[in-house]
Amino acid sequence: MNACEKYLNQTGHPPPVPASVRRQELEFASCMRANGVPNFPDPDASGDIQFPVDSPIPRSPAFRIAQSACNKYVPGR
Repeated sequence: MNACEKYLNQTGHPPPVPASVRRQELEFASCMRANGVPNFPDPDASGDIQFPVDSPIPRSPAFRIAQSACNKYVPGR
């Protein structure tokens, strides 16, 4: 823990998401909606995508198909 403390954000908040990553995340969400997951949410400002607890979206066959089509927009790929 001590060795890695220098990597912690001193404010206690996650660092801002770079604009290029934010663009990719929004493109991914848009792609998911265009490929059969109409209720796919946009990520929040920190890049998190929040589904309602009872949402069937991540478990649906349409989700898996759309995810294959949209993986090119996942940041870091």
